[in-house]
Amino acid sequence: MYYPPENELLLSKKIATSFSDDPQFIHRFRRLMKYYLFKNSSAVLSALALFVSTTGLLPAQEGLKSKPGPNPQAKKEVEPKQKYTPGRTQSRTYFFKEADKDMGYSIYVPRGYDKSKSYPLMVALHGLGSSDKRMIRSRGLTGLAQQHGYIVVAPMGYNERGWYGADNRFAQLMTSRRNIEWSEKDVMNVLSITRKDLSVDAKRIYLMGHSMGGGGTWHIGMKYPDIWAGLAPIAPAAPRNINDLAKAKHIPVVLVQGDRDRLVPVSSARRWAAKMKDLKMDYSYIEVAGGGHSDVVAGKMPQIFEFFNKRKKAGEDRKDAAETSKPDPEAPPKKTVKTPALTPGRIQSRTYFFKEAGKEMPFSLFVPRGYNKDKEYPLMVALHGLGSSHWQMIRYPGLTRLAQEHGYIVVAPMGYNSSGWYGSRGQTSRRSNPRNLGELSEKDVLNVLGIVREELSIDTNRIYLMGHSMGGGGTWHIGMKYPEIWAALAPVAPAPPRNMNDLTKIKHIPVIVVCGDKDGLVRLARVWVARMKALKMDFEYIEVKGGGHVRPAFEKLPEIYNFFNKHAKKQAEKK
Repeated sequence: MYYPPENELLLSKKIATSFSDDPQFIHRFRRLMKYYLFKNSSAVLSALALFVSTTGLLPAQEGLKSKPGPNPQAKKEVEPKQKYTPGRTQSRTYFFKEADKDMGYSIYVPRGYDKSKSYPLMVALHGLGSSDKRMIRSRGLTGLAQQHGYIVVAPMGYNERGWYGADNRFAQLMTSRRNIEWSEKDVMNVLSITRKDLSVDAKRIYLMGHSMGGGGTWHIGMKYPDIWAGLAPIAPAAPRNINDLAKAKHIPVVLVQGDRDRLVPVSSARRWAAKMKDLKMDYSYIEVAGGGHSDVVAGKMPQIFEFFNKRKKAGEDRKDAAETSKPDPEAPPKKTVKTPALTPGRIQSRTYFFKEAGKEMPFSLFVPRGYNKDKEYPLMVALHGLGSSHWQMIRYPGLTRLAQEHGYIVVAPMGYNSSGWYGSRGQTSRRSNPRNLGELSEKDVLNVLGIVREELSIDTNRIYLMGHSMGGGGTWHIGMKYPEIWAALAPVAPAPPRNMNDLTKIKHIPVIVVCGDKDGLVRLARVWVARMKALKMDFEYIEVKGGGHVRPAFEKLPEIYNFFNKHAKKQAEKK
């Protein structure tokens, strides 16, 4: 059997990104190669030639020391002529001396940039087959950069398969040693240019990357440990030598990995997390239940920014010197937990004692600036998605900014843990552990709602429920189960419950549904919308053209607030 070229490319990508530190992978790879060569005897010589050329077994003049001939089209000196435009993603170039060519990179400078101030800088490394442009324009990166006041720069890394210098056993199956070396050099060049051109806080320079870029984050972070205030490898195709971590033991690290990743085995991330623990590093390991290779990125970007926000290079004062690592929302609570005083205009983490679970439970709360207890405020309850958390949800780009603009209180429950489903999948979901997780998750939402209504001045005619993905399913479920509470619902990219007939219980409640037309859940969303239409419900359906699973949740928040503003409960009794 002959593999078509596209399948060969897919195979090589999987090899390059999934071998990393999985001891079983080498065995699987060897068996696969034996089968492949046996079935393709005519292609053996060409395959060997490819392997030799890409692993650097050619003479030295063809390896690292080789240089391309002069490029007549390359300029002797290239300086970006366009001015920086704060608030916009820009493509820029510089002259890469070693490669004798102009190299592109992408940069974002936040609106309101003031050269008299120093700004944190995030260097973002793309994955295999991607580019600087796609990296910086995806996953809500620039929206979060604007929110937190960051400059973001995305180098190309010489080409799409450069590996940023990472010592990865199968990296050379994808490219030459020269490309690997130049990719690392490109990152350092772009960093130097950005620091020269813009006002960058030298104590707050961070490195983040996904997949191949995650491996590059490990490699460049460990090779140049004096530069970085924090690292964020996401689903990283890790370098070979884990012992180099000792060189970067002083650098805080947030490591993100999905446990269902088919390209980079979760065993690799766990191994690196264990090594960080042994070295007593300041780190946070986030393993996303049910997460794949790419879907973990957008959901965890807010968490990465929050991690970086609390970390500067050694010797600098931190906002809270005691906070050296992000607390696990599911960790056993302390014996004594003091609820912080209410601070309008800021997101706060709070706790309460969850009697049924016998533990302290966290939730996040935002109260708008100018809060007056003599007035009544609309309340939005926001439910996070699978593998996420309360504090990630409340930090969705634009959520609290719009809450301030429209005068809303926003509360985000944990839902017992990151995969509780808010009761929408019953008490015995296959993802549930313990078995009554669904029941506890639903109960947690109602507990938090009761606490907020008791403590703050809430307009009971204007209590709204919104959720994304798993939280969208929870919005359907809790909305239909407790219809007397809600003035309107907003399921976003919802993973809906099984029983659509319960819609009849909320036919009087206005609903706005948001879903991208490229989202795998869009077909189910259309079915539920058709059912609402048949019931003659007051609803609005927004299908985002070209939208996936995550982006519409950020982009359509203004429409959700506007929809809620138009709807209040009819003839509702005040508490």
